[in-house]
Amino acid sequence: MQLPSDAIAGLGYLALGTRLKRLAEQLQAGVAEVLGETGEAVQPGQLPLLVAIEEGGGLTVTQLVDAIAVSQPAISRMLEGLRRSGLVVMDADAEDARVRRARLTPNARHLLERLRVRSFPKVAAAAEQLCEGLDLLGKIAVIEQRNRELEFAERIRRAKP
Repeated sequence: MQLPSDAIAGLGYLALGTRLKRLAEQLQAGVAEVLGETGEAVQPGQLPLLVAIEEGGGLTVTQLVDAIAVSQPAISRMLEGLRRSGLVVMDADAEDARVRRARLTPNARHLLERLRVRSFPKVAAAAEQLCEGLDLLGKIAVIEQRNRELEFAERIRRAKP
């Protein structure tokens, strides 16, 4: 029995999430490879978190969940990795010591400065070239908005095949 050349693509919309995840992993692997070549000790998936912390001036886990739109456990795992790498510190909030805020270390600030000069423009240009003529970001924005309006699990419940 011969397997199809791309079993996931052959499933159409049934495997949309799997296909998007596969593409995301391929894109992030490319960024990771290039960052590794330049000696930068950060993973592509950590970059949005670092940028959000920088722009927010120190954010709580809940604020980061809202800013990045990923789960609390994922944010906590990423923060722990960044803390171990010396890029983030978790400080008690000035007004409520029970609340912890993620803040960038000087190493993280220097890292982001280097990346903004050396890597971010190249990654953005390569992604734009890859998506040339597709308005992919616009389509993704529409899908994300529709999913906020009616979450996918509820769409599945209501679907009429």
